[in-house]
Amino acid sequence: MPNATRPSKQLVTLSGKALISTIATMETLGVIGQEVLAANGIVELEAEKQYPYEIRNAIHRAVFDKYGEIALVMIGHLNAESLVDSPLIEPVLKKAAELKIPFASDETAQHEGALAELFNVYLKGSDEVIKMLTSALLLFISYISFRYAVSWIDYYNQSDQRMPNSLWRYTCDYKVIGERDICDLDDKPFVRQRRKRDRVVTIMYFIVIMAFVFSIDFVTGVMYLIFN
Repeated sequence: MPNATRPSKQLVTLSGKALISTIATMETLGVIGQEVLAANGIVELEAEKQYPYEIRNAIHRAVFDKYGEIALVMIGHLNAESLVDSPLIEPVLKKAAELKIPFASDETAQHEGALAELFNVYLKGSDEVIKMLTSALLLFISYISFRYAVSWIDYYNQSDQRMPNSLWRYTCDYKVIGERDICDLDDKPFVRQRRKRDRVVTIMYFIVIMAFVFSIDFVTGVMYLIFN
């Protein structure tokens, strides 16, 4: 078990509170933290006391030697999430409790299998959160695009008295009484204006459909966080 090497000159210290947080984050990997503390003559950490920062380095080195780089990556994620009381922590801790025996084993294969399974639980939750946030962003963009399309439809509706007042219906649903208004030979400027408006209406329908799809992804992410 690694010992913390103490510098001979000015000592860089770390609070006991920070070390306690590090040990708590590593509980999913067994008693490595406590073993390193014992190897450095520390029986119990005091939150207000200062300790050499090499002790935490020794803890991380012990984790790296036993589990590899992926364990340090997972610890970093868990430590960051714990600072903001993330909902991703609870399923990870629950899974870690189920894998307590493999983590305590002396066989490397069991260590690696348990660590990979635990990390996959965290990644699954992270993916769901990222999908939810992405869906929320796309929903916001869809709303802005929808308002932009509606403003253009309003503009075309007011450009000619023969235009309909509806936002959702196409101009072909509102035939101009007493006049032909389909062919360019009849009234080219008006017919072209109607076609432009109809294209914007089509774009608006597309935006609404995409917003519906994004909303499903967003609700799915919210439900995952609530029930998992």
